Amino acid sequence: MVCGMPDTLSGRVAANLRGELARRNLTHEEFADRAVTSRQAITNRCLGRTPISLDELELYAELLEIEPSKLLND
Repeated sequence: MVCGMPDTLSGRVAANLRGELARRNLTHEEFADRAVTSRQAITNRCLGRTPISLDELELYAELLEIEPSKLLND
């Protein structure tokens, strides 16, 4: 459950993004710089406050050098 959200696809993607960033020891600030966005935008997406768009999903996967499906799956 993310920020009180039931287990939704958005919640799963947010959790998977948090996990991938943690595995790489990347801060939200560092990842935001790579994604050319603000730290707050990344934080809001990682916490499930703001849903991740398909374009963002594709960009984040590219930056993390993983398949987008890795962010979608359990």
